[in-house]
Amino acid sequence: MLCMYMAYPLGLILNMVVRGTLNRHLFSTLTGFLLQLYMFRGQIVHPILMTVVSYLMMIFLSRTKVQHLAVFAFVMLYLSCSHIYRMWTNYGGWDMDITTYTMILTAKLSALAYCYRDGAYKDEDLLPEQVSRKVTKLPTPLEMASYVFFCSGCIVGPFFEFADYKMYIERQGRYASIPNSIVPALTKFLTGKRKHLIYDVKFK
Repeated sequence: MLCMYMAYPLGLILNMVVRGTLNRHLFSTLTGFLLQLYMFRGQIVHPILMTVVSYLMMIFLSRTKVQHLAVFAFVMLYLSCSHIYRMWTNYGGWDMDITTYTMILTAKLSALAYCYRDGAYKDEDLLPEQVSRKVTKLPTPLEMASYVFFCSGCIVGPFFEFADYKMYIERQGRYASIPNSIVPALTKFLTGKRKHLIYDVKFK
């Protein structure tokens, strides 16, 4: 619970204090990595492995014919094996392990691979949704790590496209001028806590 609460101040700092693309990527990567390390301990090896293998596939396999399919198959198989292992070792139990996040990471990595494929095509060959989300250049290792370990989404998500994340970090497009998010964030937080308390009273 502490790690999820930490997403609020870290997101606020990233949004209002940290300036410069490099600094924002570094802050997001390091804080998100430390949160996952504290939360999941040694299980952090799983998102690292999923990311490294997927990134290598995007580099070395055919951009338009193979890499997106290979990444999708790999991350889905990896996630499925993780769930099967958990069912085998802890059937009927509920522990918050790394699969809480690797489900989101599966969506992130497979979506990125497909958007990277779309980036090889001309706009007229794509749907409007594909044009807005396509990734024309392979992300740098730092951009990849920052996207994977984003400090405000490294525990339970949410999912977001790489193109949106890149614009947010670089403060471009619709993220060039981000309004103050303190009140909306606190409203969502208090709404969640209220529902949490109602659940505790009703079912415990």
